[in-house]
Amino acid sequence: MASIEVTNEVVRVRLSSWERFGALHGDLTFPRSSVVAADAVPDIVDQVRGVRAPGFGWPSHALVGTWRGRGYRDFVSVYRAQPQGVVVQLKAEAFDRLLLSCPEPKSVVAALYA
Repeated sequence: MASIEVTNEVVRVRLSSWERFGALHGDLTFPRSSVVAADAVPDIVDQVRGVRAPGFGWPSHALVGTWRGRGYRDFVSVYRAQPQGVVVQLKAEAFDRLLLSCPEPKSVVAALYA
């Protein structure tokens, strides 16, 4: 499962080896100033929108990679076994939103707003 690390200057999303392979993408790093909003959600899978391109999708298990639609691009790393997660809205970055499953989404949101 992807992990999110928040420092004073940057937000870093570290992907596992299989996530890098499935997403066709490496770890993500962007300035903390790019974060517009962050929300903890009880069912992160419900927040996924658009079509996968590129990435890995096994709907009953995991969705990892880039999801696109008209005018937006999201990075997704969500798991049915870990339904709660965090949605991070970004500005001026390659992705408009990050959707990540995580065991403690409220603590991630608190760290982003601290």
